[in-house]
Amino acid sequence: MFIQRLLSAAILVPLVAGVTYAGGLWFFVATVFAASIAGYEFFHMMRLRGYKPSSFWGLALIWLLLADARYPAWQLAKPALTGVIVLSLSWQLFKKDTATPTVDWALTVAGALYLGWMASHFISLRDAPRGFEWMVLT
Repeated sequence: MFIQRLLSAAILVPLVAGVTYAGGLWFFVATVFAASIAGYEFFHMMRLRGYKPSSFWGLALIWLLLADARYPAWQLAKPALTGVIVLSLSWQLFKKDTATPTVDWALTVAGALYLGWMASHFISLRDAPRGFEWMVLT
């Protein structure tokens, strides 16, 4: 187990450092990839507990929040949040295979907000002036 963690660190630390140094689109793509994996794991854990959150709507919100951080002039956050809340809630109204549609909806939105909103700060920080230095500090 320790060897596996050591090998993972030996591969991932230089990779993350390189992507962070490169910044720009490389850092954005890496952050989207990491947040997508985290979103998939979150929704999978909720399914193991018997809930049925929507991976589609959750990942869509995560991606839109990250895109908003990368391209702030597009102002995607408010329309994305509004659209995903309304559309995912409407989607839950028509699902017949769940006993807890409100909880499933809340887990979809809360999980996506937690992961997407928090990860978007890494993108905003890296894209800021002297962003690499701030990333090294964090």
